[in-house]
Amino acid sequence: MEQHGKSRRPLDVSQEKGKRADGPSVRELSLLNAVAEAVGRSLNQEEVLRAALEKIAELEEVRSAYVLLKDLEEGGMKIVGDEAAADRGATPTAVEAEVLQEGVPRCYPDVSHAPELTAIPIPAGAGSFLIIPLPGTVRIAGVLGVFSRLPTRFDEAAVRLFTAVGHHLTRALTNAA
Repeated sequence: MEQHGKSRRPLDVSQEKGKRADGPSVRELSLLNAVAEAVGRSLNQEEVLRAALEKIAELEEVRSAYVLLKDLEEGGMKIVGDEAAADRGATPTAVEAEVLQEGVPRCYPDVSHAPELTAIPIPAGAGSFLIIPLPGTVRIAGVLGVFSRLPTRFDEAAVRLFTAVGHHLTRALTNAA
């Protein structure tokens, strides 16, 4: 994971409270289960994404979340998310384009100290930002962007968790296509 902007180092996940040394925490498993259940209810891509984003917001107490996805039917990109995402349009920013190209997650522990994010509408009350690539069959299919309310919210465990969520989303979108 790449750290961007002015920040403190991520927490050592071995010291994280509630984290078992031998596997995912109950919180992580709860989110993965809820997302899997939510995306399994529909074969409509937009419904799949909206259901998953609602679960992410509900269970992880994030400020805002969105998916920027390649539209394989019409070409170009489409965006699905809350009201903050809907206003921004579907053209990838430089940061999103880099994550799409490189396929590497990026974490911005404090959005107020990340000038490279100015092209992304940052919702009021956001503290940190995590952007995860969504793998496709040939290239990266899109990105999952998550804004937390707190600065430095996203540690290595959160990156692993949201990467796993991204894989769930990719499988669900493939099934819905």
